[in-house]
Parts: sequence; structure tokens; C-alpha cells
Amino acid sequence: LQSISKHLPSKKQTLFFSATIPPKIERLATETLHNPLFITVGTPNSSSVNVRHTVLWVEEEAKKKHLFTFLKDKDTFCPPVIIFVNSRKGTLLLAEAIDKACDVAAIALHGEMEQERRSAILSGFLAGKYEAVVATGVLARGLDLHNVKQVFIFDAPSTIDEFIHQ
Repeated sequence: LQSISKHLPSKKQTLFFSATIPPKIERLATETLHNPLFITVGTPNSSSVNVRHTVLWVEEEAKKKHLFTFLKDKDTFCPPVIIFVNSRKGTLLLAEAIDKACDVAAIALHGEMEQERRSAILSGFLAGKYEAVVATGVLARGLDLHNVKQVFIFDAPSTIDEFIHQ
């Protein structure tokens, strides 16, 4: 970002938008922008008041069993859903297992896919082609998916910012 800004005209308007602004980016903005203004909506590091959180602590080896129980129960399963995992391989394995074991149309989405493929999956999800998307954190950034009814965080994220985005 710094190398790009060196090639821009001195008179310009620069805007940053993010659901969260890590300290490193805030420092960068302070160092590179003229009189930066930070606008915060809501309470920093908190999730939406419209989100109801339910935490279920289970042993690692029982996670899949508990998730499948939710997905098979038509009283608790409310598609469309997103299930977050921490690895590309995890998205592929879990999506396939859900599709087979739960009779739920599930598909994997991760950052190593071409953008065109990710966009096609997202379009299919929004159109109702898939009931569940098993994704890495790539799906948590910069998207506001109003139609999503449930989010399962299958693998705990490593930071609070990741959790908030998910």
C-alpha cells in the first residue's frame, strides 16, 4: 500500500472501510493520510445485536457428530447456513461428508479457488442451489449475506477479529 501511494497525486481522497481495523492498519492510516478521521459504528470488537450466539463445547472427536445432529434435525436446521473451518482440506472433506451423511446440499469454498469459481459458488448459494457452504475465513471478509440463517464455527478462529467477521 505504501509503494502504491507514492505513485498517486498528492491531492487525493483516500477512504478505508472495514468491519474491523487492526492496529497495524490504523497505524498505516495515521502515518500515510492527512488528518485521518476514524468513524466507528457500534461497539468495537463486538458482534451484531441481531446475532444470537449459542456455544456448545464438545471434544474434538465429537464435533462432526454434533454438527451432523443439528443438520439432520429439521427443527434446528434452518438453511442457508455457513460452516467455517480453518483449512482448505477441511472445507473439502466436511462439505463432502455433510452432503452424503446429512442429505444437505453442501459445497466447499476456500481462498485457493479461482475468484470466478468462488463467485459461482456464492451465486449458487444465494440462489438456493446449496443449503450449506463450508468455507474458510475467505467468506467472512467483506460480504454481508442477509439470507444466511445460521453460522456454525466448526473450527475456532485464531483471533477475535476473525470471529467477529464470521
